[in-house]
Amino acid sequence: MADPPSLGTFVLHSRAVPDLPAGPYTVRSTQTITAPGAAASNLDTHIEVTAPRYLLPADQVLSTFPPNQAEGAFSSRLPQIVLKRRTLPWERELDGKLTTSPLPRELPWMALVVLADAECEFRPARPIAECVTSGVVLEGRNDATVADAIVVTQRVIDQVFPTKDELPLLAHVRNVDLSDTELALGDDDGWLAVVLSNRLPQPGVRYRACLISLEGQYEVLPDTAEIESEAVNPFGNVLVYEKAALNNDELTYAYAAALDGSERSLVADAVLMDAFPGLRSAHRAAQIDDTIADVPRQLSEARSETIADAWSATGTTIGTSTLGAGAFSGITGKTAALVGAMHGIDMALIDPGAAQYTFPVLAQWQFTCTGAGDFQSLMQGLDVGMLGTAPPEPPPPQAGEKPPPPARPLPEVLDTGHVGLDYVSRIGEGGRAWYRGPLVPRPVERSQPDENGVLPLLHASDQARLVGPDGRENLALATAFEIGRLLALAEPSVVAALLIWRKDALDDSRRRALLEREPFLGGLGIGDLLAGFGARADHFVVSGFGADGAAPLGPPRPPVDAGAPIDGIDDLGDDERIDLIATGLGIPADTIGALVQGVAGAFAVPVAERTANLGQLLEHTDAELGAIRAAADQTAAAIAGEALQDPRKRTAADALDRLLDRLGGSE
Repeated sequence: MADPPSLGTFVLHSRAVPDLPAGPYTVRSTQTITAPGAAASNLDTHIEVTAPRYLLPADQVLSTFPPNQAEGAFSSRLPQIVLKRRTLPWERELDGKLTTSPLPRELPWMALVVLADAECEFRPARPIAECVTSGVVLEGRNDATVADAIVVTQRVIDQVFPTKDELPLLAHVRNVDLSDTELALGDDDGWLAVVLSNRLPQPGVRYRACLISLEGQYEVLPDTAEIESEAVNPFGNVLVYEKAALNNDELTYAYAAALDGSERSLVADAVLMDAFPGLRSAHRAAQIDDTIADVPRQLSEARSETIADAWSATGTTIGTSTLGAGAFSGITGKTAALVGAMHGIDMALIDPGAAQYTFPVLAQWQFTCTGAGDFQSLMQGLDVGMLGTAPPEPPPPQAGEKPPPPARPLPEVLDTGHVGLDYVSRIGEGGRAWYRGPLVPRPVERSQPDENGVLPLLHASDQARLVGPDGRENLALATAFEIGRLLALAEPSVVAALLIWRKDALDDSRRRALLEREPFLGGLGIGDLLAGFGARADHFVVSGFGADGAAPLGPPRPPVDAGAPIDGIDDLGDDERIDLIATGLGIPADTIGALVQGVAGAFAVPVAERTANLGQLLEHTDAELGAIRAAADQTAAAIAGEALQDPRKRTAADALDRLLDRLGGSE
């Protein structure tokens, strides 16, 4: 096996295809007996290799990017989902059949699609018969009776779904170092499967990421993606159904009211009716009177995932409604651009007459891309200046505008890089102190090690609190100490080393306390010896027991334990014993006779003598354990003598020592 990756690195593998895809199998066991006349029947064992089909166990999802319900600048990285089981994307046949598939096993059976508003209808908790396109039959055992699904049109598949050429490139295996918390995230073996989306999120759009199953529907994917010319922005067409997406909230509400038969004015929806004729049909089907006065709109529980997420009073507008602000004044501000408010609208309303396809959803989450750029571009776009630079004066307000807020007071700075900051102590007292970060405008005097090469050791941040010439406290080093302490405690390896160090110290104390109770060692003052004496004592005692072929432990155990005599069996002859064995095992007696022929003592089994008087065991205890006690006394005396001669000679490094050495680069 190859060495694991080093800290901060990982190894990529294109795939991890298991030998057997999910499905039922028959394992046939055969046995050949060379003895004359012997034969054994074949044994068929039925097994089934299982894999998720409609439901993905929650413990198999290690992480997602972007995180669920996140808002941020995600336009520079492809969304992804990390799975704990490395073979998961390749555990099923793409055609959904139990027979050998003509499609390559290297193709993953799942894909991650990222869909914006109005590009899919999400259907939660539906019978599994409704989670695949009509006419698609998936053979084999199902892992659920209800599941989630999405309904999309052929236009969405052609523009958003991965192509057949892209599919094998969007799943890979990643091998990471388990001690790297940034990459491993608490995985158990360091092998992860990663499924990527082929769509970059664009600023100002909310998305639903869905890990879908492609079983039985691989052929609906486009073969290849159309190559865009250099003059065309490949990301210019952000939305598949732009008009429906920009008015998704209003459209969702009107559609829900139509289904529920809510009393509402069609005058307010006049523009929606013209843009989406299916709405008028839905209203007429619900027998809504066009002359009814406008009343507060009613909420549809049937068309929302939950009542709580149906509408919210918070959120920011994404895009500009193409239907005009007057049509839904007073409603848009409450329902626009809500993360988690993506509701299901029948795709026949969005794209009438288009072919529709249904895919099972194994996992899904939502996020909003709110801005362009990544961390690098954001840092490069910061407005920076020299230490103490005051912000520029705001322009004077125009006529009728509110005056700008008052500017912050000028910072209090020193040429050493210190800045005066207000603070509140742990007991609630306020004050002002000096602080500076690790970057300084000029060289500073640093702490020097002592004669032994050791820097001054701090045990608490209060030890680093300094007082400047002006009598004001300097909290720069104390803050750095506290930040470093918190960062160290956030590292699992440091916490584990501290726990091991504490456990070792407790074990050593326990051993010393026990050894002091021994008459010989207690007289030598073992309690004053260095820590680690108990561990050395264990080592020498155990190694002493193993000397001379473990002679201090007594004679070796016989290969066969003596049994109790059995009347009617021990007094049988060899031929009678052969017949008895043949009857019990169902093997011809001639075969057994041929096997034991020429083997001396084939039927000889030692018989133990029964102890008539259990009190005799106590009489033999001193004789049996005397050698062990003598060896233990000699070993303990030797250990004590060596320890008293040079206590530091055998001091062993504990777990914390090894960690500190590694951090210091001594290893």
